Amino acid sequence: MASLSRITNTFFVTLINRLGIRPPPPEGFQLSNVVQPVSIVDSDVVLTAISTSAILDVPFTAGILIAAAGGTVFADTGPQAAGNYNIRLWLSSGNAAIRHVFDIQRRDAPNAANIWVQRVSLFQGTQFNLDAQLTIDLNINERLRIISVTAGDAATDATGNIWISPL
Repeated sequence: MASLSRITNTFFVTLINRLGIRPPPPEGFQLSNVVQPVSIVDSDVVLTAISTSAILDVPFTAGILIAAAGGTVFADTGPQAAGNYNIRLWLSSGNAAIRHVFDIQRRDAPNAANIWVQRVSLFQGTQFNLDAQLTIDLNINERLRIISVTAGDAATDATGNIWISPL
């Protein structure tokens, strides 16, 4: 049940002035203990928000690989502790003659099966660059990895990087 407490006009002077309440009512103001939803549209308080990218340390990567066979692991985070993580993925490849396909995989704890896969394809005669950021909830010992699905030819150089940081 709501109850009211008397307050005097010396409280909340700034708010009262902003609301244009002048002079105060003869009986003073009353404050309720019932919370009312409000929208902050006019305030003396500065609310600052900054959006930044993840801090990049040493990535999980096999480096730049040339003519990698199908099934080659370009990056593997290894088993991770359960929790929420910020992930940044960079994948780059270029070739002149073939279609090059990569999988970004979330793997189960024994590293025996994919939980989900995102396939990325590079078409003939193109340069491909992927820069992706995501937040993920991993269970105990799960991992992320980037693998080559198709083999690269002698003109194919590619690299995959995974940065992972706990939230």
